[in-house]
Amino acid sequence: VMTTVTTLIGDYFTGNERKRFMGFQASFMAYGGVVFIALSGILTDVSWRIPFLLFAIPLAYLPLVVATIREPEISKETEDGKAKLQSSYPRSFVFFIYSIGFFFMACFYMIPTQLPFYLKNVVEVSSTATGLAIATATLSGGTTSLFYTRIKSRSTYNFIYFLIFMAMGLGFMTISLSAIYGVVVMGLLICGFGMGMLMPNTNTCLLELAPEKMRGRIMGGVTTSFFLGQFFSPILFNPLYNAMPTHQAFTVVATLMLLLGMGFLVSAVYRSNRLKRFEPETANSGKEREKALEEKARAEMDN
Repeated sequence: VMTTVTTLIGDYFTGNERKRFMGFQASFMAYGGVVFIALSGILTDVSWRIPFLLFAIPLAYLPLVVATIREPEISKETEDGKAKLQSSYPRSFVFFIYSIGFFFMACFYMIPTQLPFYLKNVVEVSSTATGLAIATATLSGGTTSLFYTRIKSRSTYNFIYFLIFMAMGLGFMTISLSAIYGVVVMGLLICGFGMGMLMPNTNTCLLELAPEKMRGRIMGGVTTSFFLGQFFSPILFNPLYNAMPTHQAFTVVATLMLLLGMGFLVSAVYRSNRLKRFEPETANSGKEREKALEEKARAEMDN
């Protein structure tokens, strides 16, 4: 679903309209998480079976999908044309963006996997308070995503990545330095800003440089990198948890994210913005836009 929806957004929209819709997508995903998680908690008090009925809600969407979703028209391509198309984007750079998503999600999932133990054993709050605290990060992310278009119009992809990792680093550092519930919630609010910017920035960036006929494949890679990051999060950081208290583990990861954020700042300020070079500034039609993307990608690979 994530891959298909994001690819369709790339097919249906361009320019600022696409950026705006990407912000809506990330926002609705975050708000949906808050609503359905809270609703499942309420339904669980009635019966542990009832929350599973929430997964039947997509059946109500099915008629709308059939009636409104149109398949984008894509012309057939010869084998030579297909090979040329696959070489028209910088694969190494795409995998670099994948690695960013993987690392971010691995770090972010320290919140749902480790924070509950930290809040219960150190901060000494109830499970309800723990759930509300984690929901705070999701709400913050959903609200931040709504403003992605405005932020992107005033900055570059690199600078937004700088903001993302600085927010996560500062949020984790705030969590690690205090055993006061209100301060931990404040740290989660800061983390939510980074999460709210990550998905629209990553998806928009890759859609801009992806050839039309390869959008599905490239966006599938984004989904894979995100979920692999979630899966490997407890595995990668388990040695850290065993070697030190949880708050110190948050400090170490916060330091890593702050350093990565500073790296993006250096790239945004002192080097030509590699991401921005793939944004065609003059493309009056879909064909002109695709041609501009392929020419810029080919020039990048030649360099």
